[in-house]
Amino acid sequence: MSGKCPSMVAFFKQNPAVCEPCTLVPLVQWYSQAAEEAGRSDLVQALEDLANDAALTGGGLAARLDKVTDQADGPLRARLEMFNCEAQELIKSM
Repeated sequence: MSGKCPSMVAFFKQNPAVCEPCTLVPLVQWYSQAAEEAGRSDLVQALEDLANDAALTGGGLAARLDKVTDQADGPLRARLEMFNCEAQELIKSM
């Protein structure tokens, strides 16, 4: 990821006390809406699969969201990176 914030995986490694699923589950909806608006049905499907994954309590959610961000391009990628930064800043402010 090339944004001004660390990847979500790196962020959670730096902040191990933060509940990853508690923080990231809302981001899945933001990502999905942005991908749908950008016409990226492949990413929408990947995000729907992620949202329906019963194993969201594991440590893989950040990695899967980073993967979706890496697969996006142009304005969509910039928007997803912005979501990541906003989520990280919100967590830091708590």
